[in-house]
Amino acid sequence: MIKPVLFYICILLNSYLVGQTDTLKQTASSYKVASDSLTSITKGSTTLVNSQSSATLKKRTLQFNVSARFGNVMSSSLNSSAHNAFGLDNVADMRLSADYGITDNITIGIGRSKYRELLDGSIKWRFLNQSQKIPLSICAYVNAGYSAMPTSKLYEGTVKPATKEAHRLQYVSQLVLARRFNKNIYIQLMPTYVHRNFVKELVNTTNYAEDSNDLFSMGIGAHIKLSNCLAFVADYFYNFSKFQHDNPTAYFNALGVGLEVHKKGYFIKLNVTNNTAIMSSSFLPSTQDSWTKGQFKLGLSISKHISL
Repeated sequence: MIKPVLFYICILLNSYLVGQTDTLKQTASSYKVASDSLTSITKGSTTLVNSQSSATLKKRTLQFNVSARFGNVMSSSLNSSAHNAFGLDNVADMRLSADYGITDNITIGIGRSKYRELLDGSIKWRFLNQSQKIPLSICAYVNAGYSAMPTSKLYEGTVKPATKEAHRLQYVSQLVLARRFNKNIYIQLMPTYVHRNFVKELVNTTNYAEDSNDLFSMGIGAHIKLSNCLAFVADYFYNFSKFQHDNPTAYFNALGVGLEVHKKGYFIKLNVTNNTAIMSSSFLPSTQDSWTKGQFKLGLSISKHISL
């Protein structure tokens, strides 16, 4: 399973080595950078670990991205962990995506993820920029996904209802409220709403709460600049779900930390997180791994910006 991931990563790295002589000029024009804007801190990075950032692509900028999430680093024993190369032999999720800057403040995107065989489209609109008079940058993010998984798997474990294509749809709506505190640090809050058209009839046997089509979460994220080309990134989501809380099946909130390297038009991110899926509409309702049990996963993301 690791071969497809390495294939796409090699393609991006090869283009980096071949084109590094002229990508510096592209970098200077690929991002909307203003002295009073948060994008000057992230240098155009549109994500943190699991979440969106407040940055949007500059007008007529195209971004290609390859992301991979591997298996759990720790298994039942050291030998078992080493046998699976500490999770690297197992690709839990992989996502290929492309984003495009319609304007300096509006970015659209499409993608395909291995988890749930999800095809998705998104739009992000930053409608408020931080300045000396405005304390926050605020953007709205909306994503709609269609699961192409086999029908038998979609309804697995249920008394199969009437098959509907609408059952395959899932959505996420999110506000990103971000503030830069100095040239090196910014923090953001992310009120998030997830809707799934189809959920299985599951009940929490502790409080008898049923799983719901709707899920509300509050996320918090941070970007801390360590040098001109290196930053620490982190995000955490708290789910407001009676079904998930105190559930014997065990659900956990998603926590991710990582390092972001920015070099000549590329963003390379190495991260560790406890959620399997990459897309928030998938991992927020379904994270069942815990950091405290060693159930965390390595992740890798490589992005390339091209000015058109």
